[in-house]
This record gives sequence, structure tokens and C-alpha cells, in this order.
Amino acid sequence: MREYGHTKKFAKHIVAFAVQQDKHMKDYELAKFVVNDPIGKMLGYGDKLHKSTLSKAKSRSDPEMFADLYNWIVRDKFRNRIVSTMVQDSTAIPSGSRKDRDARTGYRTPSKMEQMFLREGEKTFIFGYKVHTISEAEHEIPLAVTLQPANRNDRMFFSELYESVKSNFRIGPNAKYLADAGYSSSRIRRNLRQDGITAVIPIGGNQYMKTSNPKDPDYGKRWSLERIFSRLKEVFGLGKKRAVGLKRTAIHVYSCLLAYVMRYLI
Repeated sequence: MREYGHTKKFAKHIVAFAVQQDKHMKDYELAKFVVNDPIGKMLGYGDKLHKSTLSKAKSRSDPEMFADLYNWIVRDKFRNRIVSTMVQDSTAIPSGSRKDRDARTGYRTPSKMEQMFLREGEKTFIFGYKVHTISEAEHEIPLAVTLQPANRNDRMFFSELYESVKSNFRIGPNAKYLADAGYSSSRIRRNLRQDGITAVIPIGGNQYMKTSNPKDPDYGKRWSLERIFSRLKEVFGLGKKRAVGLKRTAIHVYSCLLAYVMRYLI
């Protein structure tokens, strides 16, 4: 904690913010909860706490603290497991204000409901950010995460996330990497082939040829990451709270991720 300019006492707030996402509470509700619930006592909260204390703690927080805690928990839980199936994709997070200086406008995948009303080939856009993730398909746990403005191309973050997974987890001898056509790249396929990993990625289409989906039976596991995104948004509030700025959005994203692993891993 000291490397971020905080004492160990500050760590309890990070856990409290994850609890906040799990239970869908506002700051004043969280303040009441932690002084009355055994969880708050376990974390070291006293009998009184004003919501402004939590608001100040959130504004002072470094997103890297949340990221480091999340990554430590996942690495600890997977230290004796082998990663056999990796899935990469991104999900869009809208900004809370059009005046957000860090946010950008980018393309997003429309929901199934939206697709019913869109013309063929019509694109949808969002002003905000994207959460780029490589997850483990079997246990449906995000292994590497980065938050970026929405205008950045998904393929740009393959190397960063893939190298993080290679550095922190044991990858099986017959591992596979699953992704949609947006990740169809000779560079990505070459990097995976050099590591002995099977690339299960559609061959991108063009105006003369439609996208060709892989015949690999495991390609359907790509939807495991969509389920993760759905839980993060619907169960843990990832898509409900509209933060402003990259820092506040990152804190919100990692609070949701911490709530996710606290519910499903710990």
C-alpha cells in the first residue's frame, strides 16, 4: 500500500468498494452497512463512518491498487491450474459525461435486440471506454484486463494481454486461443503458432467473401467471455454506474471485477 502513498488501513476501503458493487449500494448505504455488518467489523471499521470518508477514499485511490489486488487473487487461485482455453474480446462502457476528456467515440457490437432493428451492415457507436480481456473459458475467470478509450482497435491489445497471461499462468501443451473475426491477424496467428497454441479465429471476410467461422468444436466456448461480461454488467453493476474519466472508470471496473472473483472464486 505504501508504494501508492497509503497506509495498510486504506486497503479495507478497496474491499468495501467491491462489496458495494456486489450489493448495489450507494456510498451512504455502504457507510451504514460496514458499521453494522460483520463484514465491516472484519475489515476493521468502527461504529461510525460518514459517506464522505468513502467518497474521499475513492477519489484518492490509485486504480493500480485495485488492479494489483485483483491480479494477485486470480494468480493465487490459478497457481496450481493449467490454462487450456483462452478467450479474448472487449465490452463497451459508456462515459458518464460528454465532456469526459479521456473518453473517445468508437464502434461497439450491438445487442441482439438492437440487431433486430438495424439495417444490414449498420454500425453502432459509443462514447466512452472498452474493457479488453483475455479469460479462461473453463472456469470463466478474466486472467488479464486493460481499460482503454473506445476508439482503440481491439487487436492492439492482444500482445499486452497475451504476454500477461503467459507471464502469470501455466499454459497447457494443447492450449487454444479463441476470438472473433476482429482478431484475425497474421501477426496474432504467428505469435500463437510460435508458442504452440492453436488459433481458433474466423478468417475475416471482405466485400467479396463472407467471414468463415472455424470448424473447431471448441469455438463455441468463446461465448464464455460474453457470459462474464453479462454477469459483470447485470449482477455487479458494470454497465449501470457512469463514471467520468479514465481513473474513475478504472476504479469502477476493477471494483466490479473484485466483486466477481469474491463471489465466484473466494
